[in-house]
Amino acid sequence: MSTRKAIRRVPGAPSGAPVLVIDRLAAGGDGVGRIGAKVAFVALTAPGDEVEVEVRDERRTWCRARVLRILKPGPDRAAPPCSSFGACGGCTWQHLAYPAQLAAKRSIVEDALRRIGRLDPPAIAPTLPSPLEFGYRHRARLHIAVREGGAVFGFFRPGSHDVVPLQRCPVLHPALEGILGILAETGRRQPRAFARCREARIDTGWDGSTVRLLFRGGQGEPAGIPGAATLAVRAAAAARGIRLILDDTRGEPLALGPGPDALVTTGETFTQINLRQNQALVELAMALAAPIPGEDVLDLCCGLGNLALPAAARGARVTGVDLDEQAIVQAVENARRLGRAATFVRDDAAAAVRALAGSGRRFALVLINPPRTGAREAVAALPALSPSRVVVVSCDPATLARDAAALAALGYTLDAARPLDLFPQTAHVETVTLFRRCP
Repeated sequence: MSTRKAIRRVPGAPSGAPVLVIDRLAAGGDGVGRIGAKVAFVALTAPGDEVEVEVRDERRTWCRARVLRILKPGPDRAAPPCSSFGACGGCTWQHLAYPAQLAAKRSIVEDALRRIGRLDPPAIAPTLPSPLEFGYRHRARLHIAVREGGAVFGFFRPGSHDVVPLQRCPVLHPALEGILGILAETGRRQPRAFARCREARIDTGWDGSTVRLLFRGGQGEPAGIPGAATLAVRAAAAARGIRLILDDTRGEPLALGPGPDALVTTGETFTQINLRQNQALVELAMALAAPIPGEDVLDLCCGLGNLALPAAARGARVTGVDLDEQAIVQAVENARRLGRAATFVRDDAAAAVRALAGSGRRFALVLINPPRTGAREAVAALPALSPSRVVVVSCDPATLARDAAALAALGYTLDAARPLDLFPQTAHVETVTLFRRCP
C-alpha cells in the first residue's frame, strides 16, 4: 500500500487527525500501518481496519498511536465477549476472529526468523489452534487493590500498575472464574480482610474440581486473610461445587493431564497455563525430537518434567536441568511416582552444559524450553556436548530467532518449525523447532 493511500485527513477531525489502514499485526499485538513515511503501531486494531488515530509517541521512523474512531472495520474484526477488554491488560486480541489470530501468529514467527534471525526457514506450518478459545487458563495471578469501595481483584491496565476490577474473565477456566467472582464479592463486603494482600495466585488441575488459592504480599510473602473472610470464601466455593485448597501448606498434588500417567504439580512452579494445548505441545516436541531407547537426552529448563519424562517414557536416558529448586523437587517426585528413569539437577542451563561437557558427557538430543529471554549462553556451549538434534520450545519469537541464528552459526540447520496457540485472545505464541547438525 502506498503512503498516499495509507493516510488522509477527515474533515472535522480534531487537529486534522490522521487516518490510516491497518496492514498487518506486529509481535506484541499492535496493528501496523503508515502515517506519511512513518510506520505506525496502533493497539486494538485489526488488519483492514480504517481508523482515525492520535499519535502519542513519535520517533524518527515510527510512532505509536491510539484509535479515536474506527471508520471502517476490517473483515477479521470481532465483537469482544468481555466488557473489560481494552481496559484490562490480560488480553490484547479479543477483537480478532480466531482464524485471524492463528494466521497472525504464524506470520510473526516467520517474520522473526527471517528478519531477526536472517534465516531462510523451511515452510512454517500453520499455527496449531487451541482446543479452547476461551476458558483455557488453568493458572493466573490476580492483582489486589484496596480502594474506598472495597478490595478489587483483576489484571493491570496496559502499561500501568492500576488494577482493573474484574468479576468475571472469559479466558479463565470456569472454576477459576468462579473463584474470581467469589473474591470480588468478598472484597466488596470485607475489604479490610485483604489489606495485607497484593496477589491472589490461583490454579486448578486437569478436571477443574479443585482450586488452589494462595494470597501473597508485596514481596511475594504469604499473606493470609482473617477467619471470617476465609469462611466466606470457602463456603461460596463449596456452594459452587469447587474444592478449595486455601494457603496450601501440604503441597497437595494437582494433575496436569488425564489418566494415571499425568504429571502433577504440588506448589508454585512453572506449568503451562493451557493444559489441553500442552498435551499437543508435548506430542509435537516428542514427534520432532524422536528420542529412542538408550539415547542420552539433556533437557534444559526442564521444569517439573514436562518434556523430560515423556522422553524417558520412550526409553531415553534423560538428564533434566532447571534453576528452580521447587521445579526439580517436583520433577524428581513425578519421576519416582511414574517409575521413569531420569536424573534431575538444579543448575543454570549454561553452567550445566559446561559442567557436563567438562565431565566428558555427550548427548544425542538436547531439549530446551527457555524463558522469554531465550538461551543464548546455553546454546553457545552446546557444541561441546555433540548433539545431533536440538529441539527448542520457545515462547518468544524474537529470542527464538536470535538463538536460531546462533545455532545456524554453530552448524545446525532449522529443519522444522510449528507455532502453537497456548494463549488465545493474546499475541503470545509458542513455537516448537527442530535443528539438525549439518553432516
